[in-house]
Amino acid sequence: IAFSPNSRYFYHNNFLKAYQYDILASNIEASKTLVAEWDGYPGTPFFFMQLMPDNKIYSSTTTITDVMHVIQYPY
Repeated sequence: IAFSPNSRYFYHNNFLKAYQYDILASNIEASKTLVAEWDGYPGTPFFFMQLMPDNKIYSSTTTITDVMHVIQYPY
């Protein structure tokens, strides 16, 4: 998982989909929002996520590729 820059949201993926959760919600599980879905491009399902200094969350893939996933505005 990775947290947003303001620490209010966390992001989780299951290889095929990425979700956002609001940790200030009265029901965190009910705040689950789909933010990305794998498009089937070979070798690029979502893997490790990390917040970077540019305030974007990057996700690696499951194989060696020349692409990465990015959540542009994780707020």
